[in-house]
Amino acid sequence: MNRRDFCSTLTGAALAGCGAGAAQVATPGPSAPPVPLQPNVVAFGAGSYVLTSPMVLAGPASLTGSGSGMTELIWNGPGAAIQVSGSDDSPVRVTGVTIRCSDPASVGIYCPGNLRRSQFSDILITNAGTGVMLLGNAALGGVYYNTFHNVGASRCQFGFVLTSLDGPTAGNRANANLFTQCYAQFCSSNGFLISYGNGNTFIGCSAEQNAGYGFNFLSVQGNAILGGYVEGNGMGNFSPVALPMAQGVWDADRTALV
Repeated sequence: MNRRDFCSTLTGAALAGCGAGAAQVATPGPSAPPVPLQPNVVAFGAGSYVLTSPMVLAGPASLTGSGSGMTELIWNGPGAAIQVSGSDDSPVRVTGVTIRCSDPASVGIYCPGNLRRSQFSDILITNAGTGVMLLGNAALGGVYYNTFHNVGASRCQFGFVLTSLDGPTAGNRANANLFTQCYAQFCSSNGFLISYGNGNTFIGCSAEQNAGYGFNFLSVQGNAILGGYVEGNGMGNFSPVALPMAQGVWDADRTALV
C-alpha cells in the first residue's frame, strides 16, 4: 500500500473540509485520500495513511475505511490516534480500519468521557500502549451503551481498558457497553481490564497469549463474559473477580468450558 501523510483534527462540521491543507479530495480508489461524503462523514479508500496529528471525532461523526485489511492509519506519536466523544443524539461511528501505532504511550481509540450509543466495528489496533480506552469522568460524563464488534488489539501493552478518572464515583464510569467477537492477543499486560465499570457484556470475545490476565476485572459488578475463547494468558485466563462472570467460554488450557 502507498503511504500518504494526513493531518486531521475532525471535530463536528470540520469533517466537511477534510483534506484541506493536507490531502486533496479525490474519487475513492487505491490509496485515495479521505473523501468527505457529507458533513461529519469521511471515508478512506484502500491505502496506508500517516497521521501527523490525532484525529478527533466529536459526534455526530463517521469515519469509514475500506476494511481493516485494506485501510491502514499509522500513528507514531504518543496519546490518541483517534479520540472520540458523542451523546445519545450525536453518536460516533468508526469502521473498517487498521490503526498501527509505535509509541508505548499511544492509545488506538481513546474516549476521555461523554460517549454514548456509538458504534465501532472491523477495527484492528496494533503496537499501542492501550488499544481501546474508555474513561468516564465527572467533568465530561460517563461512557455508556456503546457497541464494539470485531475490534482487535494485538501486541499492545493493554488491549481494552474500561475505567474512570474519578475512581469509584457512581455515574461516571464505563457502563453498559457491549463487545461482540472482539479479541486481545499478544499484549504485554492484560487483554481486557475493567477497573471501574459495571454492566458491560462480552459475547464471543477471545483473549490469547497476553502476558497478564486475559480478562482482569477488579472491584466491579454485573459484567458478563458469554462464550468466546481463552488460551495461554500469563497470569491466568481470568482474574479471581472475572472468573465467576464467565459462562460458556472455552478455556483451551483446561480443554473445558468455564
